[in-house]
Amino acid sequence: MKKILTTFIILLISAAPVELFAQEGIPGTGTEFAGSTASSDSAASSASSDAADSSKQATAKSYSWIFTMGPILTVNTEDSTKSAPSPIAFSCGFGAKLNKDNKYSFEPRVSFFKNYYLWDGKNALPAEVENRTATVLSFLFDLPVVYNFKKKDNYYFEAGGGIALLARYGILSNGVNSSDYGASGDAGGDVSEINKWLLKPAHMIFPELTGAWNYKVSDRLDAGLEGRIYIPIDGKLLDKMMISIAARFMF
Repeated sequence: MKKILTTFIILLISAAPVELFAQEGIPGTGTEFAGSTASSDSAASSASSDAADSSKQATAKSYSWIFTMGPILTVNTEDSTKSAPSPIAFSCGFGAKLNKDNKYSFEPRVSFFKNYYLWDGKNALPAEVENRTATVLSFLFDLPVVYNFKKKDNYYFEAGGGIALLARYGILSNGVNSSDYGASGDAGGDVSEINKWLLKPAHMIFPELTGAWNYKVSDRLDAGLEGRIYIPIDGKLLDKMMISIAARFMF
């Protein structure tokens, strides 16, 4: 009887499907760790995905490129009988917004515009087209720090200040001969005097105040408006002050 019972158990074990041992993890079948291995692979895959997401966040851009364009007004308080009214020029600029997702950002930028000038014997003054002597090419370097006011997910404001450097160089205007009459003796001499005046530190360095409104158009583009005030340091509060209003695009 005992022999028959033993033979029956052996036959029963032999007939059991291999999948049963794999599911139950029966010792000795080599499948006792199959379930735990699959679970471990799933956990590893999830950890790998999380690590990839963290890596993407860590390498996300911390800056945006900025492109601006708009008018810039140069205040002129001199007598209009010898110089032009406050001229308005068109300015284009290009720069960057660094640490864009922080409360404080640094926004270096350079913009370009041009004006006409004349020499009155003491100062370089804005001039109308018909009275111009020099065409002055202007490069304005802005170095402001701004505070970002987060209002909603799709727009925010910023305000700040810094220092701007105005680098200008005059060339003899088209249609003007260097031998034409000038306050220094001739037009060529006037252009030389204008450049000397423009390169004085008091006429190059401007503390600035800036503010902007930015709207999130898409994940890659913000658009808005900005305003800037450049304050002269030569002792005259209004004369030579510059005021800029521009459209801005960040990408």
